[in-house]
Amino acid sequence: MHRFRGYISRTAIIFAMSLLVASHACPVNTPPKRSALELSKNARELFDKRDYEGALTTALSADAILQSGSGFDLADRVKSRRFISEIYLKKESFAEAESYARQTQNQILESSPTGEMVRELFKSRAVLVKALCLQGKHVEVIKLVNEVARTPKDQLVGYELETGTIFSTGQDSAAALKDYESAIRFTRLQLELETTAANEKQEDAEIAILRKRAVVRSRQLLGSLLFNNGEHDEAIRVLTSAASEGTQLGLVAW
Repeated sequence: MHRFRGYISRTAIIFAMSLLVASHACPVNTPPKRSALELSKNARELFDKRDYEGALTTALSADAILQSGSGFDLADRVKSRRFISEIYLKKESFAEAESYARQTQNQILESSPTGEMVRELFKSRAVLVKALCLQGKHVEVIKLVNEVARTPKDQLVGYELETGTIFSTGQDSAAALKDYESAIRFTRLQLELETTAANEKQEDAEIAILRKRAVVRSRQLLGSLLFNNGEHDEAIRVLTSAASEGTQLGLVAW
């Protein structure tokens, strides 16, 4: 098995946190690359304006350049395919989103397990499981999310934003199948990752508060799942803890 496979495997809070985490830019070298990256930038601007048709057309043009030869960075090619899958997801073209997300996964699995590629792997896995979930392919979603859940926890630390979307989709599919045990397992793991990040990361106050709120929301979800699974005493304990933490953070509306 390829050495990378060891890594395989809410929401507004996760989205807001991701916007506040530092991003990086790829260097521009050759004219074709400049053209491709400029098209990618334009596609992102159209996407942010919710012009998904325009974003798709532009992103496909950029991708045709990036995938055309070996002179382009793997990271650029991977991000291009992953972005196209995200556009298809927004357009509710779920089969196409699934296809491009799978292509992205395959590209990454042929690469070395750098931190950047691991992050892209989780991002593309998030799109893939969402596309599958929206097609009602819940059994496959559970299988893919379980792959992430079985990854050693030390290899998941630092990727709680990306895994949050994966586990959240897993919870949705598990609930659709009335598989509360899986939903509870996914939520517990994500809660552990979020708690670790909230306690250990030294970040500005705004991000720190968002991380603590994510912990509270996950704890509340866990309590609800435990209650639905008949574990009432444990549910009360978890929900009481969530209510206490939420009050301290000013979360009065549940």
